[in-house]
Amino acid sequence: MIQKSPLLTDLSGFSALEIVGSASAQEFVVRENDLLTTLNGLQALRTVSKRIGVWSNPKLETLEGLNNLKLIKDNVTSELIRIGTSGSAGNPLLTDFCALSGIIDIIGAAVLDADPLSFINNETTFNPTFTDISNGTCTSVFTGNLTVTTQAEVDALPIQYTHITGRLDILGGGGDISNLSKFSDLKDLGRRLLIQDCPLVTDMTGFSSLEAIGSLDANEELVIRRMDGLTTLNGLQSLTSVGRRVGVRQNPVLTTLEGLNNLQTIGENKINIGDAACGDDTSLGNATLVDYCALQTLITTIGLSTLEAGGSCISGNAAYNPTFTNISGGTCTLSVNTFAEESFSIYPNPVSTILTIESFETLDSIKIINALGMEVLKTTNTALNISHLPTGLYFVKISAGNKSAVKKIIKN
Repeated sequence: MIQKSPLLTDLSGFSALEIVGSASAQEFVVRENDLLTTLNGLQALRTVSKRIGVWSNPKLETLEGLNNLKLIKDNVTSELIRIGTSGSAGNPLLTDFCALSGIIDIIGAAVLDADPLSFINNETTFNPTFTDISNGTCTSVFTGNLTVTTQAEVDALPIQYTHITGRLDILGGGGDISNLSKFSDLKDLGRRLLIQDCPLVTDMTGFSSLEAIGSLDANEELVIRRMDGLTTLNGLQSLTSVGRRVGVRQNPVLTTLEGLNNLQTIGENKINIGDAACGDDTSLGNATLVDYCALQTLITTIGLSTLEAGGSCISGNAAYNPTFTNISGGTCTLSVNTFAEESFSIYPNPVSTILTIESFETLDSIKIINALGMEVLKTTNTALNISHLPTGLYFVKISAGNKSAVKKIIKN
């Protein structure tokens, strides 16, 4: 039994150990070791005469070390392997169970899964069955870069990864990606998060657990661009650090940065909302962005002068471009209310020639914005002839006083 050894980080001191319980039936238990991250060092272990138990190790990440285990309690009696407990004393950071695959195949995954006294039960989002491990789904860490381009590719991911060591690129290509909940357990990205060209994604709730981007490479970044249906960054509230910089641009219906509320560190102290070159090119901005209040924590933590010296800027956004000083002082949003859904209608949709807008209120302006965020038509006429516009995706923004609304339309 190895327990309550707070300075122990691995088990390399047992590199020659082959048998536990050679004289009588004895168990091998590793528990309550505060800094233990791996079982590495146990590779010589072949036999345990009673059972194996591993629990209450708060920093343990992998079972590496148990790779060559061949025999536990004659491999026939119940209660052979316990990783975690039946209660709440698991190994909360444990993500790699692959070292168990050999002994599982020897005993039989179905045998272990059918035994109520053999189990994997940790305080973690990843608790594979013995069959999962035998089939290769033995870690929630994806090693390398991961790129998805369709919803089918997202759905086909075998598990909900908690860590990705490389980049995660979600490249919709204007296609069908709409549900990112497969990434809801993702806590850490070793490198970049790039999400672009996914017109059916409206928020970032699929990343509700994400805490760090660029944890393995300080040159990596968070980039959200050309997301035609994205209205908010809500869902990113767990994010606290980004390795290099943050870029948010060319999102034509994005109205708020809500979601970045808890972001505290950016490696280069650089955040660009809109034109990354800090110019006034509205084709590179976020046409309807009016709420920047979520940046207040970041500004307070990093400091106004540090952000500005790092090349941070808010520019090219057609509706509102406050300074970091404005935001820090509380002037971080335009006072814009939204129309009640039942107070207006826009039809037909899809439309070929005349687009009609009916509203209970007198409209001050009607704007048509293309998928690049560029304003292509502005009027107060509620019957719009848009026959001259190319086919594709557009956004209609209506305004009356301090109220506004944005709707997506398809031009045939």
